[in-house]
Parts: sequence; structure tokens; C-alpha cells
Amino acid sequence: MATNSNIFRESILSALLPVFRAKGFETWKPKGRSETPIVHLRRRIANRRDLIDIQFDKYGRFGCFVNLAQIEGDEVATMYEGVLPADQIQTGHLTERCRLRGNSLFEMFKPPLYLRLLKPARLGEVVAQEILSRFNEAEEWFTSKRIGKHIRCRKLSPNAIA
Repeated sequence: MATNSNIFRESILSALLPVFRAKGFETWKPKGRSETPIVHLRRRIANRRDLIDIQFDKYGRFGCFVNLAQIEGDEVATMYEGVLPADQIQTGHLTERCRLRGNSLFEMFKPPLYLRLLKPARLGEVVAQEILSRFNEAEEWFTSKRIGKHIRCRKLSPNAIA
């Protein structure tokens, strides 16, 4: 039986994935990973790879983050795992990454409170439309590194995390 959080997740993905695929992104699953609340997408343009992670709430609540990163080359130095082939890199591996900011206090994309009484599938559609309305800023960041109004970037220090 599908839970409300699964219905919400599938609704968002059914709206987002066709648009992302039309823009050249493909979904992929890291090796050795069981089911996680993260959907990984990537596209390759020449020597550059654009990465997107759609990170759903790990407790099953209605919401998600959209993480962005970009890498160049065939091998990339990561924070914890040393040098990895570019085809294995996820946004979480990198010290420099960005987030497309959502409508909540903590930058999560969530349905507005007044809509939470609706069916989970409708909530997913609302959240997906919000993500798509801001995605042009992500595309601009991928091409020019311009940080728009709804993009927040940070560079993590490996020493601060250890």
C-alpha cells in the first residue's frame, strides 16, 4: 500500500523528471546504495557535469530540497572518500555545492499550510511547479555561475567537518 509520502514523492517526480530529461539530465543510482530519500540526476556537457539531487524529507513529511553541483574532469577530489571517478560523484561528496532555495524557513520546498488538507498527489504537483518556477536560476548558475535570488552556495571546509 502506498503511503502519503510515497504518493507525494511520485507526484513530484512525475512532474519534474520529464522536464529535467528534456534539458539533458538523466537519473542514476549510486552503486551499493539501498533505497534513500534522494533522487540523483546528472548531465554532461563537454568536460563538465551538472549534478542535481532531489532530497526528500527522511521522516516522510511533505517536502524536499534541490541540491546543485558542478564538476569538471574525469576524477574529482571528495571530502571523505579521496579521489573518485566523475561518474560516481554526488553533490554530497563535494565541498562546494549550492541549493535551490524553497519557500520554507529552512529552504525546503513544502506545500503551503493552507493546502496540506489536499491529497498528497496534488501537494506534489504544487511543490513541483514551485521548483520549476525557480529552475531557470539553476540553469543560469550551471552556465555562468551567477548566483540568483533563490540560489544559496557554500563551500565547506573538510577540517571543519572532521
